[in-house]
Amino acid sequence: MNYFALRPLLTKLISTTETQIQIYESGKGLTLSEAQSFSFIDIEIWARQFLQAVDDFLLQFLPAGAANLETKRGTAIPDAPLDAVERVVLAKAMLAKTIVDGIDYLFQVPTDSQELARVREGLAQLLLAGLSDGYGTDTLFETSAVLAYVHGRPVPCMGGLPSAMGRKDIPVPLRFFPALPVLLAQSGTPATLSPLDLPQARQWNFEFTFESQSVDQDAIYVAIRFDQAGTLIPEWLAAPHSSLFDNLAQFVQVYPAIRSDMAKSLNPDDPDYQAVEPAINAFAEIAERVANSWAGHRREANVGTCAVDHATTDFIYRLERKFSGESGSVRLDCITLNLVENAMHPTANWPSLCVLASDGQYYKLVGEPVGDDKRLYTYNAALSWSDGSTIRFGLEKLDVFQAQMVRAGVSVRRNENLSYDPPVKQEFVYHTPTQTFAAPCTPSLRQPALIDIGRQITDLKETLSQFFAVLLETAEVPPSVKLSIEYHYEPEYDSCSAPESARVEIALPVLLLPPVAYKKDLGANVAAETQKWWKDNTPGKPGYFEMSVGVIASSNIPLLTLSRVTFSIAECGVPLPRQAE
Repeated sequence: MNYFALRPLLTKLISTTETQIQIYESGKGLTLSEAQSFSFIDIEIWARQFLQAVDDFLLQFLPAGAANLETKRGTAIPDAPLDAVERVVLAKAMLAKTIVDGIDYLFQVPTDSQELARVREGLAQLLLAGLSDGYGTDTLFETSAVLAYVHGRPVPCMGGLPSAMGRKDIPVPLRFFPALPVLLAQSGTPATLSPLDLPQARQWNFEFTFESQSVDQDAIYVAIRFDQAGTLIPEWLAAPHSSLFDNLAQFVQVYPAIRSDMAKSLNPDDPDYQAVEPAINAFAEIAERVANSWAGHRREANVGTCAVDHATTDFIYRLERKFSGESGSVRLDCITLNLVENAMHPTANWPSLCVLASDGQYYKLVGEPVGDDKRLYTYNAALSWSDGSTIRFGLEKLDVFQAQMVRAGVSVRRNENLSYDPPVKQEFVYHTPTQTFAAPCTPSLRQPALIDIGRQITDLKETLSQFFAVLLETAEVPPSVKLSIEYHYEPEYDSCSAPESARVEIALPVLLLPPVAYKKDLGANVAAETQKWWKDNTPGKPGYFEMSVGVIASSNIPLLTLSRVTFSIAECGVPLPRQAE
């Protein structure tokens, strides 16, 4: 079975700065022009408002069901307004013909010219009865040689059709621009507060929270890039406007005043009539302009490009949601995450997903693999999902040297997921610009946990060289390293006079190294300076060395600080360092 739908006038938003709009003056009509600006306009909304206005106009000035205007001759309506009504009727006929030409196959299937002609004729009859109702048709299809119409369904597939129609689900595309996603917060935190080794100490978790007021026809795209500079997405440009946009802009700016004047008395002897005739003529003029420009509107601008620049992106995920229940008690069933693009970056963990529940808390979804490039996340909490819009997206256990910065972006594509085989024609698919944070997320990890690298070390040069080699083994570009070393010990106390709580630990400065570019001899140099200090300043008390190490990226961003790296040499004795409070 083939499905048909009206192609959207434009699948992008329009912005202008110098659109000429004629001023409407009561009793005079359209007069002088002035330049006005418009930002990110969905032309479909204006078009629907205009078509409803045409229907309302004809309903007001023609008797219900009138086939032509000749039946109005000889009534009290003067000739001048009647001429304007005829102009609107002709504009309606032109609009119906032009709108019908926008009917197309919804999916990429072989064309059938006869079937397409029948569907267009059926919609033409519907448009002549009422432009607004006809234009609101979402899907058309034939079953048993009967043309069926689907109107305004909020879900992508309408169910419950009689079995005689041979179909249970009907795809329902939407023809208005999706709401833009809103980014709420992002953070980079250590993956663990008690790392067991240096690889764990390097790991961090990236999370960002976004809100998307999307519907079932929408697929949310999350793009991730790991880099040190540059942008995730090229600047998004609004679609070029057309004469249809200009004429619809003229309509929306003056129609409220025109409608107010048209509601006044049609009796020529009434003083208010002086405002009615110019209003009717102004509306007729606008209707003619819109009808003529609609016919010439360039639909080829609809074939949109992908909102994500794959060349600058490491991962792209498509996120789809499914709900159950009726309005007022809708709950989330699951989220399907598809890996669309993978640039083989070293991190390959599937993300974590949390959703905001009605109690204001975030609940983590349980993910299960469905093939190599797909994962199903189920929502098992008893609480309903508050409004179906707020999601926390996380990448866990990132290596701080391989993922020094993370840029995340969110976009929405509408009507793309009505079917995957055959695919929806691109003329029906809306793409929002990708929303990104003003700055990327950088972790700047600080690890206060104790990391002990050796007791009674006899070869300090080898131990420290191995420490720095393991710590920085994943850094592709040599970073800068700064460090400080202190020697810690406790004075001798009289056990009878000094309780444990009153004891203190003395820290003597050993070495302070400002940021230097990392080289393989760093460990040997630090060992030599430490041993020299011990030789020159032997405290004579058993203790240990505590080293603070900071790693700085080539972009001068602090990436990782280990504040409690401890070790002791053979001469120090073997006291254990105090645990962090």
